[in-house]
Amino acid sequence: MIVESSRPRLVPSVHRDGNHMLDRALGRSIGLNETARQIVDGIDGARSVGEIASGLSERFGVEERKALEDTTELIDALHRGGLVRARFPFRCRLAYLVVTLRAFDVSLFRGGPLTRKRLDIRGKDFLAILAQVAFYVCLKYWWLVAYLVLVGGVPPFVLLGGSAAQPLLAPLILCPVLLLGVSLHESAHLYVLRRRAGDPWLGYLSFSSIKVGIRRPRIDGERLDHDVAVSGPLCPVICGVALSTLNAIHPSFLLAASGLLLTAHALSLLPPSKDGKKLFSYAFTQRQTEVKREH
Repeated sequence: MIVESSRPRLVPSVHRDGNHMLDRALGRSIGLNETARQIVDGIDGARSVGEIASGLSERFGVEERKALEDTTELIDALHRGGLVRARFPFRCRLAYLVVTLRAFDVSLFRGGPLTRKRLDIRGKDFLAILAQVAFYVCLKYWWLVAYLVLVGGVPPFVLLGGSAAQPLLAPLILCPVLLLGVSLHESAHLYVLRRRAGDPWLGYLSFSSIKVGIRRPRIDGERLDHDVAVSGPLCPVICGVALSTLNAIHPSFLLAASGLLLTAHALSLLPPSKDGKKLFSYAFTQRQTEVKREH
């Protein structure tokens, strides 16, 4: 991936000889025009793509945007051809480190909320449950937002001004919407379970490496099991439909995308998921019961 801040360098077996690039490892020669020679001369491992483009712009008097496009295109082609190596920007390497550490569940806060697999949620009011679940979900998956910021290379406060950060705005908003959808899903499960069972301590929030869910004891009563299973996906779906309706009135990409992200929780009502299996199992049992009564 060649970006403006990448610092490309020629591989050891490649050098420029006049109007050609010589690849001694494969015994091939590539012809260069005047513009390409200027770009290749700047590939020394010290200068960034942006700096090479600035030199091209000064040398030929072209506007910087066009120079950057031409420079990036040529260096990317050379990189894909194996003639150039590129050192990725520090933020990309840091983003890779963040995701790698998260994948191996490495944390400096051993024993803290970031590493615990079980988290107790108090109370049985929906807003109280949602606040706690959302807090722990965001705390657990902070690295998603950090990854977007690091790859984008723009801190969130820059979003208040400057057009350079605008492409980062959509993913930064949609990422919390995704986490909110997960929080609504699990909070609804827990709320209905505790309301119907009358126990404010029943169930807890459980984290695996990439999944979050509610753990609860086995429930005696298919109807309660059905209600708990359906309530989880139904809550974010309702919010998603509301956002989609609002988008129909005031069209907006973010409203449409947020509504779609939340409405997608309806997929949890299909049989491959645990909620879907419980829903269809209950519907099948009810059907069998009605058939027996008819006979």
